[in-house]
Amino acid sequence: FICTYNKYNDICHGIALEIGRVFPTPDSKIKQYVQVFWGLTYSLFNNQRLPNNRGRKIRALTKIIYKLIPSKKNRDDIWIYADKKRSKYKWEDCRFVKELWGKTSFTNFPREWFDSVVWFDFEGEKMPLPVGYDEYLTFVFGDYMQRPPMPERVAKHELLFVDMDHSYTDYKGIYYFPDKEKDRALSHERGCTMLNIAIIFAGGTGKRMNTRSKPKQFLELHGKPILVYTLEAFQNHPEIDGIVLAVLESWIEYCEELVDRFRLNKVKAVIAGGETALRSQQLGLHKAQEIFGDESIVLIHDGVRPLIDEETIHKNIECVKEHGTAVTVTPAIETITVKTETGEIGQIIERSKVEMARAPQSFYLADILEAHRKRESDGLDFIDSASMMQHYGHSLYPVEGSPENIKITTPNDFYTFRALVDARENSQIFGI
Repeated sequence: FICTYNKYNDICHGIALEIGRVFPTPDSKIKQYVQVFWGLTYSLFNNQRLPNNRGRKIRALTKIIYKLIPSKKNRDDIWIYADKKRSKYKWEDCRFVKELWGKTSFTNFPREWFDSVVWFDFEGEKMPLPVGYDEYLTFVFGDYMQRPPMPERVAKHELLFVDMDHSYTDYKGIYYFPDKEKDRALSHERGCTMLNIAIIFAGGTGKRMNTRSKPKQFLELHGKPILVYTLEAFQNHPEIDGIVLAVLESWIEYCEELVDRFRLNKVKAVIAGGETALRSQQLGLHKAQEIFGDESIVLIHDGVRPLIDEETIHKNIECVKEHGTAVTVTPAIETITVKTETGEIGQIIERSKVEMARAPQSFYLADILEAHRKRESDGLDFIDSASMMQHYGHSLYPVEGSPENIKITTPNDFYTFRALVDARENSQIFGI
């Protein structure tokens, strides 16, 4: 039972049913809170990966704990100890039970609901169900036999492969934990389509732009926000299959209105960004994985680089297919100097040897997600995706882009952007 998001994980894929255990819990509220603490600790060190759907505070706390306890052996020891502590109470001594996982960790259920079972026929087998299972399901889910609306009837997990007759271990290296390069080559031979997804991050507040009413990405030129110019470049590109947009949480609703107004139907999700650009990118990557699966090429682009051109996007995609990475660059047109600690000018670098890194920066989705997992485990931070990928052993390959692909950060940048847009429109009108 192999899910797409676990394709590259060497773990047990043999569980077809999710079985939740219940634990006897004492009457004392203090002891119950301690038990819940050990239950949460067990979950934390059982998964050993940062949660993506528990909120920023839980994620930040988990990151700190993993950084303080980097050793896998120490984490496993804590996991085993937490399991003993959460399950130390005897069934016959308690009136209530708890799940100790999910949203009902603090909820007490009557023990008699689970004291005995009733056996039912299920596909030729006898299936035991607790006598109070109906009361339990009704308490947790309400009318659980009522079907949800049609749009909500979707699988919780995206399935890659199922075989009910053989062990999942028979498929190691084939359907899970494959050699990535061989896997991609095989997918290509099978004619599988690899999607090209744009991750647009636009979570900045525009302090250097000195705008008070709205962030820089929402400043308008000719009735259209800067961000929309950026999105349209990817929307109108024939090779782009989808777009994920990460923005300030308070501006999500406004962005959704922009998506509708400008008919940006390739935008498949608008999500809240993180506290840094790299974190916003990571959230966008996880959303892309959720929607499109691991086998995608992602083009990570800044929402305030609206003058990205069609050729640069195409060359990024082709470079990833050939080399695995692509970083957009432009030649340095000024002399570059290195400032010393004493404030003097140190090395003067010949500009013919220097290129300016820009966006998009493009990679295979599975590769960059793996780099982010390592980064979080190591507690490191990087200036951008390219430096992170290089740190974890990936060779970076340049794609020369247009010098017009500027990042709009200051008022002068905006005036340059306006001049370039007007020049383009004039050339189209007058055929210059």
